[in-house]
Amino acid sequence: KFACMFPETGPLRRELYHHHCQFFSDGKWAQYRAFIGGNGTGKTEGGGFELVCHLTGEYPDWWTGWRFNRPIQAWCAGDTTKTVRNIIQQKLLGSKDHRGSDNGTGIIPGAKLGKIAPSNQLAGLADSIQIKHKSGKWSSLELKSYEQGRDSFQGTEIDFIWLDEQCPTDIYEECLHRFRGKSVDGRLILTFTGLKGATDVALMFLPELADGITLEKMRALSRARVVCPMNDVPHLTADEIAQKLGNTTGAARETRRTGIPYTGSGRIYRVDESVFVVEPFMVPRYWSRVWAADFGFGSEENGAGTACVWGAWDRENDIVYIYAEYFQAEMPRAVHAAAIQGRGKWIPGVGDYAGKADDGKTTLQAYQALGLDITAADKSVMAGIDSVTERLSQGRLTAFATCQRGLGEYRLNQFARHG
Repeated sequence: KFACMFPETGPLRRELYHHHCQFFSDGKWAQYRAFIGGNGTGKTEGGGFELVCHLTGEYPDWWTGWRFNRPIQAWCAGDTTKTVRNIIQQKLLGSKDHRGSDNGTGIIPGAKLGKIAPSNQLAGLADSIQIKHKSGKWSSLELKSYEQGRDSFQGTEIDFIWLDEQCPTDIYEECLHRFRGKSVDGRLILTFTGLKGATDVALMFLPELADGITLEKMRALSRARVVCPMNDVPHLTADEIAQKLGNTTGAARETRRTGIPYTGSGRIYRVDESVFVVEPFMVPRYWSRVWAADFGFGSEENGAGTACVWGAWDRENDIVYIYAEYFQAEMPRAVHAAAIQGRGKWIPGVGDYAGKADDGKTTLQAYQALGLDITAADKSVMAGIDSVTERLSQGRLTAFATCQRGLGEYRLNQFARHG
């Protein structure tokens, strides 16, 4: 199974799992990572795959993430001993019973399995597993549960820790202190759907929902995250997603779809995406067009680049379709201007007029000098929010499903907690 995961070609080819690949890649620089995903998006499979790469030292050719150059000591943990046995162990070994004949059919290749020590906490649960490293030596994996409490996570140096589903804060913090000595460059990953809400640990990776935390600060503290909604993976069909979500109610519906723990009244837009997200189509030429830009220069990790969206207006039905988007960070104005003009020099735009360009002109004037047909945007915040919410809820403002960056921002936009 391990050798067949994330293949180069086919309907489940690697390029279609871009969130998973980004998650793996971020491990090169981020010591602490979170894969926040909707139900069934392959969070556990992704976590298990990376774990086995490190345990065996067998990294695929396409791997751009962190690599250990020696056998490692690793932990994996979940909510309860039962979920660890029935979910994590099942994925890794291929069996809920460590004594079963199915061992070796999971993510850990059978040829790599060594001694399996039984747990005294639950029948069939493994306590530890020896895995053959490519060096010929042995890596060790211990299986733990959060119900064992913080004390069971104390002690020795650990190279890699995988925490599946939302863990208590004290356990997360205890795990951070396992990276010392030869394990000082260890890695910790979390894979979860935020059904337990906006916990302290979840907020560490969702600065959009927290006070005093920014994407820049998160990166400076060696943290990274990806958010993977159900509709962003190829193995879940639209009908399957619709059926599952159609039988889920309330805030849990959106959390199960995106993985993001919603915080109730703090969310700016709460119209369900099923109301306004549509599949792309050829926009008629006679529809009016416009683009809107928010200009910036900072890095992509800090979310401070230049973003732009294009809209088309079906006047007859009074429906606006957001059909394209653009984002680039740390690029000069001329690059952004060329990209915007590339979608049609004749299309007018609106943009943020604050700030000074390096030649003393306002941002707006600087882009006008580069040939853009741009005017000042109406920055009335609450009036704008009310107008957008009304149009979204009435189906008069829609977005193409391909505009994933914009939809990601929609899911995370929150009012400041203190006004």
